[in-house]
Amino acid sequence: DARTLWIGGSRGVLVVDRVSGVPRRLDVPRELPGAVLDLSLTELFAWVATTDGLVRLRRHSDGSIR
Repeated sequence: DARTLWIGGSRGVLVVDRVSGVPRRLDVPRELPGAVLDLSLTELFAWVATTDGLVRLRRHSDGSIR
């Protein structure tokens, strides 16, 4: 989206802030239950579809995740 860049794969998700360039990783199996199949972003949430279930992450006003 306009605030962040999201990259998902077999080892998790990488979220990069577009303004600062600061990255944040969510790793399988620590933060996510399985490999990432799809991502959907809304103003308040990031939905991550994995091989082992759906994960909802709350987003800050800058688009980053909690």
